[in-house]
Order: sequence, then C-alpha cells, then structure tokens
Amino acid sequence: MKKVSLFALAAAGLLLGACSSDDAVVQTNPNGDFTDGAYIGIALQLPSATATTRANEDFEDGESDEFAVKNATLYLFEGDTEAAATYMAQYAIGTAYNTDGGANITSTYNEATLIDNETADLIKNNEKNVYAYVIVNHNGLIPALDKSVTFADFSKWEFAAFGSPVAEEKKISDEGLLMTNSPISDVAGGAAEPSRANYTTLVQIDKEKIFSTAELAKSSPAACIYVERAAVKVTVSSTVAAKATVNDVPVTILGWQIFNYEPTFYNTRQVDAAWGPLATDANKDVFTQMKAANLYRFVSGTAFDPQIPAGADHTDGYRTYFAKDVNYNVAKPVLAKTQAPADGTWIALDKSGYTTENTFDVERMDWQNTTQVAVKAQFNGGEDFYTINGGNDIYKADVLKTYIATSITNLPAVNNALKAVAKALADQDGTNTYTGTLAVNFTEPAASKDGFDYTVSYSFTGGTVAPDDLTDQTTVEALDDLIEAAQASFVPSFHKGGLAYYNVRIKHFGEYETPWSSTEPFATVVPGLTIPQIYGTGDDATKRFLGRYGVVRDNWYKLTISDVKKIGTAEPVDVSADPTPDDEIENYISVHVHILPWVIRNQDVVL
Repeated sequence: MKKVSLFALAAAGLLLGACSSDDAVVQTNPNGDFTDGAYIGIALQLPSATATTRANEDFEDGESDEFAVKNATLYLFEGDTEAAATYMAQYAIGTAYNTDGGANITSTYNEATLIDNETADLIKNNEKNVYAYVIVNHNGLIPALDKSVTFADFSKWEFAAFGSPVAEEKKISDEGLLMTNSPISDVAGGAAEPSRANYTTLVQIDKEKIFSTAELAKSSPAACIYVERAAVKVTVSSTVAAKATVNDVPVTILGWQIFNYEPTFYNTRQVDAAWGPLATDANKDVFTQMKAANLYRFVSGTAFDPQIPAGADHTDGYRTYFAKDVNYNVAKPVLAKTQAPADGTWIALDKSGYTTENTFDVERMDWQNTTQVAVKAQFNGGEDFYTINGGNDIYKADVLKTYIATSITNLPAVNNALKAVAKALADQDGTNTYTGTLAVNFTEPAASKDGFDYTVSYSFTGGTVAPDDLTDQTTVEALDDLIEAAQASFVPSFHKGGLAYYNVRIKHFGEYETPWSSTEPFATVVPGLTIPQIYGTGDDATKRFLGRYGVVRDNWYKLTISDVKKIGTAEPVDVSADPTPDDEIENYISVHVHILPWVIRNQDVVL
C-alpha cells in the first residue's frame, strides 16, 4: 500500500477532476447566453500529505471500496458569509469514474455538471459569494431544501448511523461510504498557535468559470473541494503469541466488535474555533523531540499537498483534527448497543469495522459516553471453568464448591459464630451437645455468568432443638450476617466454553497529544476515582485532555493487542450507566492505538 504521513482527519475519499486553471486561454460565453446549457466543473480532492514530525500521524490508502463513488450531489449556497449563506440549488454530478491504473486511491477525473440557465446567470451576476458543497454516496437521502435554509442549519442535518459494525464479509454497503466537504483551517497549527485561523467548510465558486460546454468546464473547475468520509474505521490485530497464557492458562483472541456508538451523525463535521489555541501539556522530557509538532493539536502544522498538475490553482489549507457530534456536551443515554452481545457478529482480527463519530467534553470522558471495542478471548482450550473475584485461578465446578465451602467455614468469624449457635442450642436443650456444619448449595449456570448467586446453608446435629426454636435469636442473626458477608468475598464467575470478554475505550489524541498515565513518563495528574480527580476541572482540564478519547470521522483506529494480563469478564459488560473515568489504574488488556487516509490511530491493548 501507498503510505504518506498524517494524523487526524485525513481527508477524504476521492479525487474528481483536477483543481486547475491551465495557462491555456479558456473562453467563457461572452454574452452569458447559455442557450445550449451551462456547465460548472467541481473538482473533489483527496489531500495527500508531506512527512511531518507529529506523533502517531500516518496515512494509509485503505481499500478500494472505501473510495467507491456511487453518486454525488452538488449543493450551491449564496451569502456574505459561510454560516449565513442560504440554499440556491442542487444538481447531480456525473459518476462515470474509474480508478486510475487500479490504484487504491482514485486519481484525477474530469467531470462537468449541467446546471440550468437561471442558476448560471445567478452565479455569474450574484453580488454575494456563491459556495459549493458536495455529498458523495448519499444513498438516496437527499433533503428537500427551500431558499430559506442556511448552511449552518443544513450542516447539522442528520444521517442515520451505519448501524452495528458490519461483518467482515460485508464491510461496506453497496451504496458506499458517505463523504462530504472537510472543514479546514487557513492557518497552520502544530508548532504555531492558530488563534487567528478561519475555519471553512464551503468552497467559494469562481463565478467566471461557468461555461457553455462541458469540455470547457472540465478543463477549468470553478471550485476545488476537499472531501472526507463520514465513517470511522476500526481494525483490531494482535501480537499476543498463539500459545500465550495467563497464569499458565492458554489464551486465544477470537474476535472483536464495536459498541456504544452514536445512532446518528451530522452530514458535516462540526468544529469549534475555540479549540485552536488549546496547547498540549508537553513539559515531560519524553516529549522533547516531538512536542513542537504536537503543541497545538487541533490543527495540522502541514498544509494539504493536493495531487494536481503543476501550476494548477488551489487554496492551501490545514486539516482540523476533532469534532462536535450530535450529543457532544450532553449525557449520552441514546448511544446504541451499550453492551456487546455475546451472540452478535464478531469481527475477525485484522478485518475492518465501521462506526459513527462520537466525541464529548472532558466532563463526560467516561465509560458510558465512550465508543468501545469488545474483545472476545478463549481460555483453557475452550473447556468450561470458574473464577473467583475476577482472579486468574480457574476451577471446575466440584473444586469451586469445595473451595468456597472450605474458605467460608475456615473463616474464624464464621466458624466461631457457627460454634456460638451450637452452644446456644445445647444450652437451651440442657442435655445434648450440638455440632454445626455448613453446606454450599451450588447450581451451574447454563451460560456464561458474572457474579451469580449461590447459597450457604447450615445444619446442626445432636438433639431436637432447631435454630428457629432458639429463644434468643441473636447468635443466629450474627451467623447469617457473617455468612452473607463471606459470600460477598467469594464471588464466582462461570466461563462457558472458556470465553472471556474485555472492553477497550478508543483513544483519539491519546498519550502524545493529551498525555496522562498513572506512572511515568506520562504522569501529569494524581490518579483518582472520579473525572475531576483524574483530569482536573475547568479550562485547565479542557486544555490538557480534550479529545483524549473519542472517535472522529475519516480516522482509522488500529488497535493492537500486545498483552493479556488477566482473565476477562465471563459476559460482555453493559456500560450504559457506568461513570468510571476512561483512564483507570488497573487494566486487563494492553492496547496500542495507531490512528491513519484514513488517519490511523494506533493503540496497544493489554488484556
């Protein structure tokens, strides 16, 4: 595969037409009389990138069907500013495209769009700016707009999400991946603060480039538009050895799936100019070599390097690296599939899944708001086993029952309470000596189960007085309380078929742009149990950690499982009401996230 360098919102999926106005003279119709039709050329551009020093910044082409163009629609807006611009008209763009030489990335295509005479005259004679916007692969979801619709409102028109992650045999629908204009900055970030940047999504039309023939329009496009895919791509791989073990128990990684994602997404990625001046916390020695390139993380320090003919006209721009999704600064009870179903579709390692943009502020950087990957592993050669308290020791049913019974009985407090009840029975009897015993009433679950119930009963021999017959129930109540507390200390999990599950929160900026860890070299705050304890509060927390977690469109998050530390949960975990901060002290799985154009974000995972 071709690889170039980049980090976050790499841009898009295709290149239609060259963004050029060649030195050759191009004649417009001198009278503005388009009796035989008017044509406008729109070039859709996939930006390439020159090498940068930015950490975790790579580009990779991906697969050919991720660039497929099934349909394209041009939207025209008019106004003094982008946000206030109102809808003018829309037209289908021809899609008779072929990949150049079989390459993964589509190359240069020349295509003209036929527009009506009235619109042509409006463009050429308009006192206001005329802007272009394109939706590629809209799958028939074309909104009916009227003249009062502003681009600010249109840009938040919602598409339905991609649904649950697609299976490996059906990675992308026949309609292709939706693509739209990419928001860009006119000022570089990275090492320099982009405080005076303008962020634009619409592309201004050159009003003089309305032609009477398709050939003229193809040779001199009126606008060059950078587009990006609306999908988020995820791939999980593993470097864990085939014969790896946890506490000498063999483990195999079986598959993965995405869960806890947004059910809808904006047709246009939403950016906030206030993010530009936010500087990365790069004071640690480990950042000496790369901190300058990483400092202002929300805008690239490297301009787009469009693959266009020498001397062609184009506007330099800089990628923007984050987004506000449809529920950015509110709680996310609407997230879809908050628990990875055990019987759902599990994607094979090294295969791709696709999901929807999901971002949030630092205040909501916790499990219930974060898109995650569930990883399924198999231990013990696929044979059933039990664990206690999430430990790494495995038990068969009979061994577990004996272990629990022995452990509870041997607890001094429980044993003494059992003897106290026996003595009370003997005292009330007045003749016989009583002996107490404990029994574990244990039923094997039919399916994997975390923390299932079992009962502990007691019985006494030696006479006819029963515990319920005791005049003073104090000793019986004390025994019951101690047994209940003991059971809470011995919580079994049943792993049917030897299966175990892990949750991995997906990082966006991650350690280099938003460094945090419980140990050096990334320690920036004292670890704690709440979001304010872990990340701090207010503007300082936003400056240091905004965007650390989340998934953003047109990013490819490559998760690599590098180690398995513990046996996972017996069943997938529901995170819908889990306020655990995304960064916690103990991890069961080591994951490296590398994020690719697709921007790859790598993440090492330790299970």
